Formats: sequence, structure tokens, C-alpha cells
Amino acid sequence: MTERIVGKILGLFLLLGAATPLLAGEVILGPHPEICKAGSTVPALLVHVEGFKDRKGQVRLELYSDQADDFLADRDDLLARHAVFVRIDVPTPAEGPVAICLQPPGAGQYSLMVLHDRDYNKKFTLFTDGVGFSNNPRLGLSKPSVKDVIFSVGGGVKDLTVVLNYMHGLTPRPVSRPK
Repeated sequence: MTERIVGKILGLFLLLGAATPLLAGEVILGPHPEICKAGSTVPALLVHVEGFKDRKGQVRLELYSDQADDFLADRDDLLARHAVFVRIDVPTPAEGPVAICLQPPGAGQYSLMVLHDRDYNKKFTLFTDGVGFSNNPRLGLSKPSVKDVIFSVGGGVKDLTVVLNYMHGLTPRPVSRPK
């Protein structure tokens, strides 16, 4: 009988808690953090950002469609064409894990760019800022192919981890290489 009760409790825990595992001390940032809580059925994206060089400036997330012409295109052009574009800026937390909740237009395929805007100028500065993309493709001196950064969002919360890359000489790479 005790095993049956423990089994039901574990099942309930997995049902409610497995959707969005948070690290100890991790706080969900963004305009709608409630949609990224465990058990949510709203299409949402919970982005865990890792590999900060420091904690200056802000973190910018930009969500695009899965179309090559839209990926990293000009904001005004995307909005004029009614293309997918969602941007969120949050101050870089002074310490601890960073998780940012973003609400896509609905279930579908998307691409994501994360910018650590260290100098707070609201644009990418090559030798100052860090940048990362969904699926963490290896970066060169040009933008990654959209096919390398596409991911799917269904009903509920999609967890993504993005590792930031900073310039080291003429090569963009993480501050420390993942083992």
C-alpha cells in the first residue's frame, strides 16, 4: 500500500515538475514568467543562458521564424512583413543562473539569438558582446545557417540552453569550453 502511495506521489511530481527543471536559485525572468512554470499548457520557451564573461549590461533574446530570410533580419522589415519577431531585454542578473521566459506566437518552428549586450548599446558589438543561438552551433565570423538553429515548440514549455560565445582573437567561442 505504501508503495502505491509513493508511486502516485512520484507520478504527480513528474507530471507537474518535469516540464521546466530549474537550477537551485534560478529565477525566471521576462515579462510573463508564469507561462514557463511547471504544468503550463501555453506554448512557451524557457531559455537557460550560460557562459557569461561577466555580469554587465543586459541580455537580449530575439525569436525568429524558421525561414532563412527572417533569421537575424532587420526588426522594422520583419514587423512590416508581419513576420515572426519577439524581442525581450532584461538586465543581466548580478549572480546565479539565468532563465528567461519568452512567449512565441504559438506552436511551431523557430530560431533564437541570445545577445549579452555588455555595453548596453542595444546592438551587437563584435569584440565586446557575447552571442549564442538555439542548438549552440559552432560559430565562425558569419551568422550560422538557419537550419542549424531551428527548434520546435509544442503545447507547453520548451527548455533550451544557450551558451554564449565571445571573441578570442579572431575566433568566437565560449569563455570556457564545455567538457
